[in-house]
Amino acid sequence: MARLPVLLLFVCLLLASGCGTRYTPLDVDASLRHAESVADYHLEEGNDYEAAMVADMIMGIDPDSFLAQDISDDLRDVARQRNALGYNKGIRPDFARPWWAHVLLYLPDRFLDGVDLVTFDLHFGFGAYVDAHVTHMLQAMLGARAISGIGLHQGRSLGVETAAESGIGILPFGAHTMVGSRAGTSGVATGQYGVAGFISPYAERFQYYEDYYAIGASVTAGILGVSVDVHPVQLGDFLLGIFTFDFLNDDLARTRGTRFSSLEKRLLLDLTRMSRSRKSISKYREWKVTNTSRSARKAFQDRPMPGYGGQPAYDPYRDRQYDNRYGGPDYGGQGYNSGGYGQQGYEGYAPGGNYQGGSYGYESAPPPAQVDPNTGRRGAYQPESY
Repeated sequence: MARLPVLLLFVCLLLASGCGTRYTPLDVDASLRHAESVADYHLEEGNDYEAAMVADMIMGIDPDSFLAQDISDDLRDVARQRNALGYNKGIRPDFARPWWAHVLLYLPDRFLDGVDLVTFDLHFGFGAYVDAHVTHMLQAMLGARAISGIGLHQGRSLGVETAAESGIGILPFGAHTMVGSRAGTSGVATGQYGVAGFISPYAERFQYYEDYYAIGASVTAGILGVSVDVHPVQLGDFLLGIFTFDFLNDDLARTRGTRFSSLEKRLLLDLTRMSRSRKSISKYREWKVTNTSRSARKAFQDRPMPGYGGQPAYDPYRDRQYDNRYGGPDYGGQGYNSGGYGQQGYEGYAPGGNYQGGSYGYESAPPPAQVDPNTGRRGAYQPESY
């Protein structure tokens, strides 16, 4: 036990430093530009909930995105806002189904509402940690741990969870930091949260990862631990659901799942991870200020871009790594002139690699000399397209 203060301090410093994957400004910017095209695509398809969801994620990283601002303003009533119910509230848009679908889905919905009542986890790792709570308004918490476990987690996810956390708290006050991820039957969820002072249900941790109103305990002693929670809010949803009242918005009969492709889900996961990396976001915003003016950036975002293969328009803003990261085509085999959209410009561009020299107005170093395949000399051979 003498080592507990040292371990607690170490974990607190580690988590407070924002550990995790670091992203370059180009990584962040490429993902944001692609996310803008995804949001615009869903808006055109009539998927307002998906468009608003992506726009909100963009705004969390880049508040100056003109497209995301327009979508957020237009769909302000559609997007999921922070609320007192927090993570209990289903992230599912409303959907009108015929009466017979309500009849067929009544029993499955009651069963799933019952699944939501209790969550549990058996975990292994290292640490000394105890958290007992009758909601997080009345809690006692102390310790630090790094664990991996398997169980039934909130969000109807049967699978695995990993977490590193430390904290100290009594009643509704405390300090807590956590990095966690889940993978299971409901997909993948990640989080990196920190809170100090008054612990509110509106805190990000309780909006996207945990139930503020849970009653239960989590204990880790050495290399073994267990967590069990009962969810009173879900009990209310279960009882009212018998009379077909769904105030948590999670019944299959009245809602639908989000219409994101697998590649779009991967993009959203990347954006979530980026938003947790404070240093990456800070460097990106500094880079944006020093590399582009607001007017030039708006002109660039408003330019017309073709779609490809029925997918949202490809947006290569200062990025040649998008093709490998998100499964898109390799335009010309080398990206856009090996990473510099200003080297020759976009004039004459067409999907598939016909990338003719033009002038877009951005200055940068000239492209590297090409090698003549006949003589082996540099500079003598200039292909017509890249």
